[in-house]
Amino acid sequence: MEPIEVEGQWWLPETPDTKIHGTLRIDEVGRAELALIGAVDSPLSAGEARTEGGETTVTFTEDSMMRSGVYARILGETQNHAWTLDKCMETSRRGRMFGGFSTQKIVADIVIRGAHFAKDEELAFSSIFVEMEGLAYWTMKTGIREVDRLRERSEDDYEQLGFTVSLERLPTEVIFERDGVTTALGQSYAISGDRVTERVIKQDFNFAVTSDRLRPLRDLLDDAGALQDLVSIGTDRVAAFKGVTFHHPDCVRKVREQTYHEPLDLYARWQARAEPPKRQLFESDMAFSMPQLSSEGLERWLEGATKHRSVLNRVMATRYSKTMYVSDKMFNCAAALEAYDRVRVNKADYVERVRYCASLAGAPFSWIVSDNVEPWVLAFKTARNDVAHHNARVSESPMRHSVLAESGYWLIVLCLLRDAQAPQAVFDNIMKLDRLRWLRRRVHEYLGADLST
Repeated sequence: MEPIEVEGQWWLPETPDTKIHGTLRIDEVGRAELALIGAVDSPLSAGEARTEGGETTVTFTEDSMMRSGVYARILGETQNHAWTLDKCMETSRRGRMFGGFSTQKIVADIVIRGAHFAKDEELAFSSIFVEMEGLAYWTMKTGIREVDRLRERSEDDYEQLGFTVSLERLPTEVIFERDGVTTALGQSYAISGDRVTERVIKQDFNFAVTSDRLRPLRDLLDDAGALQDLVSIGTDRVAAFKGVTFHHPDCVRKVREQTYHEPLDLYARWQARAEPPKRQLFESDMAFSMPQLSSEGLERWLEGATKHRSVLNRVMATRYSKTMYVSDKMFNCAAALEAYDRVRVNKADYVERVRYCASLAGAPFSWIVSDNVEPWVLAFKTARNDVAHHNARVSESPMRHSVLAESGYWLIVLCLLRDAQAPQAVFDNIMKLDRLRWLRRRVHEYLGADLST
């Protein structure tokens, strides 16, 4: 996201009359740091005070020092916005304990722009809107139209008079509605340019999850994460968040006779971060597109993602992390496969679990391993044990473990898509991916499979 730097007044919710001037900086990866000219509390507040005979004694204990500099919430006010900083911790403080000039630096896990939340108030909202990389391509939708204006000179000759570019407003598409929660796909657009040298029309798409009641932040982010994982798998790229916005029923403004929700923006250090810009996505670049999956398949995916949240977290970390070791990727996929099958049955050894997953995935996975499912299962189990027990083979054959981890990733993806009853077109398209053709040849190198077919 674009870096942010704002100056304003900052205070603790329990001491609203003690406001400190400072600057909030949020960098491109979402790290939020508040630099204060002063401090939101006194250094003595870390101690335990006791007054006897008119004298106050402040005692510092290990527990009190551990609590020092940890703030559940800090509020702020800048020229245009209200701010809530959640789960904050002091990183440095300079100054004198008994007065004098001081400074303080604090980092926050989550920053919300647009509203104040009280100290013990739950972070809960009625809706979340997420824009993500690649979503516009994955939807295979567009409202942009371009028309050439021609005038016929003769039977085979035309004069170009110009062209017209227009944008059609596409209706919001409701994908999933259950228990008062609606998931929808919406279009956004913008027009820019000086009207003399250029005029630019842009469009994008977003997922919106709305509810008829307040829902905790964690639940809404889980919904957004399930959609992000699906788009990342479908586009075969990291669908990093470009914007995350919430609505709250108390945050509204009225213009004439219309009432509008004030958007509340969320900033955090997301695990899935944007990759360097690439060329535009074509359908042939994707594992599958949204039309191929269908709205019904997307709905069933969301249901499965709720049941297998920890599985998705583990396996998608191998895609989102830029610094994960090969051994960690291998172990994440191995653990995700076991966790996936554990939902089905509690009593089964590891090899049986992996065999079941390979059977469920069916023809696409069998194609990846060139019908050598059993050798692959045994090789995967051995690699999992190598990582778990720090055997020498991990460092001796990192490429082998990388190939097994990659094929394990696709095995889990195929199982989740089977659960979602994805159409056959999805699996046919996955098997056309260049990445999987490369993977199939690498599996052949390590398993000795026959690639003649």
